[in-house]
Amino acid sequence: MKKIESLNEYKELLRKNKANRTHMDTNCFLMSSAVEKLIDKGCVFAVEYSQGLIIFIDEGNYFNLYYFWESGMPLPDLKQNKPVLIEELNNNGTRDAYLAKFEPILTEAGFSLFKHNLQVAANLKECEQELRDKYREKKERLEAQGFKIERCTDDECMKKVVALWESALEITDIPKDHKVLNPDDKVFCIFDSENTLCAAKWWHHSGKTSEGRHVVTNKNFERRGLGSTIQLAWLIDALDNGVERFMTWIADTNTPSLELHKRAGFLCNGRTSKQYILK
Repeated sequence: MKKIESLNEYKELLRKNKANRTHMDTNCFLMSSAVEKLIDKGCVFAVEYSQGLIIFIDEGNYFNLYYFWESGMPLPDLKQNKPVLIEELNNNGTRDAYLAKFEPILTEAGFSLFKHNLQVAANLKECEQELRDKYREKKERLEAQGFKIERCTDDECMKKVVALWESALEITDIPKDHKVLNPDDKVFCIFDSENTLCAAKWWHHSGKTSEGRHVVTNKNFERRGLGSTIQLAWLIDALDNGVERFMTWIADTNTPSLELHKRAGFLCNGRTSKQYILK
C-alpha cells in the first residue's frame, strides 16, 4: 500500500483510473474535504491494479475500503494484517440491482456479511413537547438518585467513554474520529455520585440533520432508565439546534437498541446499508 500524501495526489489517482475505465463500480461517497482531513492524519493508502484502484482508510483496529473498479471484474486478494470493512449504501433501495450484481463479487473475494444496518429516522417536531416533558421527568428522577448528565469535555473523560464503548461494541462500530474529542461532535455522559461513568453517547449535528451513535450503559447500571434518558438528551439538544431529521445506524440483530429507538418515536427503514468484512 502507498500512503497518499496530498489531496491533489488522491485526485490524480482517481482521474487516471477513471480515464482507463469503460464502466466503473464504486462504493465511494467521500467528500474531498473529508478525504483531505484523513490524508493530513496519514490515514489514507492506495493500491493500483490493472482493473482499478483500491483506497484503504486506516481506522486503527480495521481498514475501511473504497473501490473504483472495472465493472463486473473480480476483486483481488485484499487481505491485510487487520480486518477490512466495506460498506455498501443502498439509498433506500435505489441500488438493489447494483448490489445484486456486486455482492457475489465481494463473496468471491472472501468478504462475508458483517452487519445489515438500519437507518432509523423520524420527524419528531409533532411530539416535541412530549419529548421535553419526558426528558425533564427522567432527568429529575435520576438527579434525585445522585446521577448527573454532563458533556464530555476533556481527554481523561474521553478515555473512560471509549473504554465503556469498547466493552460493549464491536471494534468496527467505532470510527477512529469518534474516539477523540472533536469540536463539532458531542459526547454526553451520565455519572453517579461517586463519579463512575454509567452511560455515554456520541452525536453530531449537521444543518437540519443529526446523527447519534454509541449509546452504551455500564452493565452495572442497566435497567435504570439511563439509556433512554441519554437518548432523549440527544433529541432535545438536536431540537434546540434546529434539527428536523434524526438518524443512526443499528445492526438488525441489536434488538435492545432498536427497541430503545422505537420507544423514542423512531421508524425503521430496512433498505439502506450493508457492511461486509474480510477477517
